[in-house]
Amino acid sequence: MYFKKEGKMKNTLIIFENSLSNLGKDEASDLLEDLSFNLAYKQISHNPHETKKVLNSLLVEFLTILKKLDFFDDENVTKVIKALVKASIVDAQNSLYEYISEAELLNKQIENQKNLIKNQ
Repeated sequence: MYFKKEGKMKNTLIIFENSLSNLGKDEASDLLEDLSFNLAYKQISHNPHETKKVLNSLLVEFLTILKKLDFFDDENVTKVIKALVKASIVDAQNSLYEYISEAELLNKQIENQKNLIKNQ
């Protein structure tokens, strides 16, 4: 299992580097946040109990690749960090929206029950 996880991480890094390597600096900058988010979220989904470890590893590796490709600057580093933070909270955010939706539904049902009781 460990080797499978390492293989997936290696593939993620290859995808990251290859996606950026044939682009100009401006094009890479435009793609960077979405690419980082999608790859990070996929890795987190494969390793949900190791989120912090995965994100730390991805941050180091993504920044190393940016340096290698000469795309390392404040703007691009910020985009990578924002993407990783976003990937780390997306599941919690989705759960929160589900709870809010359920609460609204329950409130409507309670209101309907109150109206039924009043009208009896």
